[in-house]
Amino acid sequence: MATVMVTLLTACATLGRAPPGDGPGDLLAFYHYAATLEPESRRATYLRFRNWVREDRCEPDRIRLAMLVMQAESGPAGEMKGGQVLKPCLNNGDEAHTYLGHLALLLDRQIRLQNRVDRLVSKWGQLVERREELEAERDELTRDLIRATRRYRTVEDERDKLRKRVDSLEKQLDALKNIERSIRQRN
Repeated sequence: MATVMVTLLTACATLGRAPPGDGPGDLLAFYHYAATLEPESRRATYLRFRNWVREDRCEPDRIRLAMLVMQAESGPAGEMKGGQVLKPCLNNGDEAHTYLGHLALLLDRQIRLQNRVDRLVSKWGQLVERREELEAERDELTRDLIRATRRYRTVEDERDKLRKRVDSLEKQLDALKNIERSIRQRN
C-alpha cells in the first residue's frame, strides 16, 4: 500500500503545470505562469497560442500570446513585438471596454515602459562605453603631458646650463678684454 502511495505521489510530482483558464484572474495568473516557463516550454506555448489566435479578434489567447512575447528574450517570440500582438484589442472600440481591452491597455503600457527602459539601458551602456573611451583618452593625454613636462624641464635645465656657460664665457671675455686693455696701456 505504501509503495502504491509513493508511486502515485511521484507521478503527480512529475506532471507539468497546466496553463490557467480564461477569466480575468486566470489571465493575470497566466502572466506569472509565462514568466516561470523555461525557454523551451515558453517557445512551445508561444507556438501553440500563435496558431490559436485569429487575426482581427481580441481574445484571451491573444492576451496570453502578448504575455509570452513580453517574457521572451530570443527565439520566434523574441522577434515579435508585444504591441503588434495587442493591436486588435487596442484598436477595436468594442473590446476597449471589456476586461480584455483593459488588460491589453495595461500590457501595452508595460511594453512601452519596458521598451523605454531597454532604450535607456542601451543609452546607459553607450554612455559607459563613451566614458571609458574618454577616460582612456584622458589617461593618454595625461601621459603625453607628463612626457612633455619632463621634456620641458630637460630643456629648461639645458637652457640654465647654457645660460651659466654663456655667463661664464662672457666673464672670461670681459677678463680677456681687460687683459688686452691693460696690455695696450702698458705699451
